Amino acid sequence: MGEIRITETADPSVTADDNLGVVPVGRREDNMRRRRQRILNSARDLIAEGGFDALNLRDLARRAEVTVPTIYNLIGRKQELLQVLFEGTLKPFENIRLVTDVDAPFNWPESLVDRIVAVIRENENYYRAEYIARRRLEQEGDVFVTGLLDRAVQVAADACRESIAVGLLRGDLDPEQLGGQIYSALRFAYSRWARAEIDLQTLRREVLTGAYICLAADVRDAYRGQLIDRLAALRPDA
Repeated sequence: MGEIRITETADPSVTADDNLGVVPVGRREDNMRRRRQRILNSARDLIAEGGFDALNLRDLARRAEVTVPTIYNLIGRKQELLQVLFEGTLKPFENIRLVTDVDAPFNWPESLVDRIVAVIRENENYYRAEYIARRRLEQEGDVFVTGLLDRAVQVAADACRESIAVGLLRGDLDPEQLGGQIYSALRFAYSRWARAEIDLQTLRREVLTGAYICLAADVRDAYRGQLIDRLAALRPDA
């Protein structure tokens, strides 16, 4: 995008647009945000229909009703587009406080997993294709994808730290280790779902089972019974 040029006007909230005359900065930025979001939504639709390998900027521009240069200006090349999409999947789960109610201990794994499942349900084909693409890039040593995985572990690790702080966990185990093991449970179940081996309900049960078993290794005695009850309720025959 070209540099915004401020016009000689008493109102600093307007800029000169080459052919459109004076356009309010807020409106210009709002239009850019809408076009950018339309591009991202169209990219997800294309990926859901044909996978990441089928995504190309020419088809994306046609679907989003923009030009290819507009995609370059607002997002970048295909590599940058994939990064924005991957980032958009993780971002809603970061910087949120999961442990909020000590009177209902260990609700946070269920809350987190239910959020994940709800997101996946919105576009299962897309998230299946996204997983396959991320896995491929991870195997190729992609630094951006590796960083995303580390950040995903931190979501669970932060919740473990909060659980220690409010007295649910003893703190004998490193929250980074606990978070890593909880994320491993999610990752394994997610990979099975992506390969169509299990449905989302089974994914939910397997992730929660893994999370509760990890937490049981450090739970305070006062809450151990409740955690065991949660595990028992997750048994397929329960």
